[in-house]
Amino acid sequence: MRNYEDIIHLPHYEPRNHPRMPLYKRAAQFAPFSALTGYEDQVEEAARHVEFRQELSEEEICRISEQLMVIRDSRQQERQIRLRYFKKDEKKDGGSFHEIMGMVKRVDDYNRILVMEDGPTVPFQDITEIEIIFPSE
Repeated sequence: MRNYEDIIHLPHYEPRNHPRMPLYKRAAQFAPFSALTGYEDQVEEAARHVEFRQELSEEEICRISEQLMVIRDSRQQERQIRLRYFKKDEKKDGGSFHEIMGMVKRVDDYNRILVMEDGPTVPFQDITEIEIIFPSE
C-alpha cells in the first residue's frame, strides 16, 4: 500500500465560510519577534557619555561674580562675552559643558540667571567661566 495515493491528486480544500488569509498577513506570522522591546534604546542611553560638574574654587566663584557685576553695571556699553556653562542632562546624572559667544540681554540678580540676547538663559550656579570681550580700538 502506497501512502496517500488515494488523495494526492485531489484539489486543495477551500472552506466555504472562511476566506483564505492574504499572503501579507500570513507572512506576518513569521516576522521576527522582539521579546525585549526598548532594550536597544536603553543600552544606547546607558552608553551615552555625560560629564560631571566640578566644584568651583572660592577664587573662581569670586571671579565669576565680579564679571557678572561688570556686565550688569556696564549695560549702556554693549559687550560681547564668551560663556562656558554646565547643562544638566534630562535623562541621567551628569550633563555636558556648552560654550557660547554673544551679547547679554539681562543679568537677573533676583532669579540668579544670565539672559543672553539670542541664546539660552543660564543660571548663575551653572556658569563655569565668563570672558568679557572688549572691542579692539
